[in-house]
Amino acid sequence: VQRSLGSALREVAIRERDLTLYEASLAAIEASLEIRTRERFPELWTSTQLSLASTLFGLGELTGDVDRISGGVEAYRHFITGQSKDDDPLDWAQHHYLIGIFSLKVAAATDETAAWRYVEEAFRQARSDALRRHAPQEWLMATYYLANAAGIVAERSLDEERYREAASIAESVSLDAIRLIAPDQSDPRELEDQVAEFGNQACWYRAKAIEISGAARDFDLAEADCRRAIDLWKSDKSTGRWLQSSHSLAYLWMVTGEVRDDREMLQRSSEAFKALLADSSTAAFPEIQQEIERDAARAAAMLNN
Repeated sequence: VQRSLGSALREVAIRERDLTLYEASLAAIEASLEIRTRERFPELWTSTQLSLASTLFGLGELTGDVDRISGGVEAYRHFITGQSKDDDPLDWAQHHYLIGIFSLKVAAATDETAAWRYVEEAFRQARSDALRRHAPQEWLMATYYLANAAGIVAERSLDEERYREAASIAESVSLDAIRLIAPDQSDPRELEDQVAEFGNQACWYRAKAIEISGAARDFDLAEADCRRAIDLWKSDKSTGRWLQSSHSLAYLWMVTGEVRDDREMLQRSSEAFKALLADSSTAAFPEIQQEIERDAARAAAMLNN
């Protein structure tokens, strides 16, 4: 009864965006879990975790309380342990997609490596053939979030192979693949933006792998990734994306030039940084501008050594 009451209160709370009703819903669900304990009624306890997660997510979204959202993620993870991927692959993928979305909110707020690992794990499970066939846009977003989380974890661990894996995930999406996955996508510009975003991600991750490993493995692939993003974004400098991808390419040249002891490539990177700083659109993006200034100074120092 308490679980049904909690669910009913949550539905009204969602519609009314009412904090008091959310809290009443949570109290009712928690009361039901005092009876439906994990030890006495494991199946009922597991199924109730989904109601608990939904209520905690709603409370967290309404109040901005990350601890509530984190509690919801934990409850959702308990719920999914009672499910089987083989029984319903699409349902399994979509549950993990939602776990990933809310885990992402926690990771973005706390910036803890463990939280980013949860994001990575959830979207890795979500990014399945079943999701690609039945919910292509969710599959694309799962791919983006997975590549991003994998890149962050790689950065924290300074793990070359993790960077390369993140790049491979991003590279798995091309313009033709997106069109095949989402044939009803009517806006070609949106398609190009998605492809360019993945290309820029892949280029940056491969550049970081080169820098960490001290070996210019996959340079040609990384350069092609960057150039693809630049070509797709060059017609519109207002969003900062063209600047970001151009910075990625110059950074790739810099770290590869250092690894190969190639002054010509170092010179190319230095000139590219200077050209970006001289571009009239750069000042509109101060954070990117600061990164370019820092890397321009680094490239200059390498040339002077």
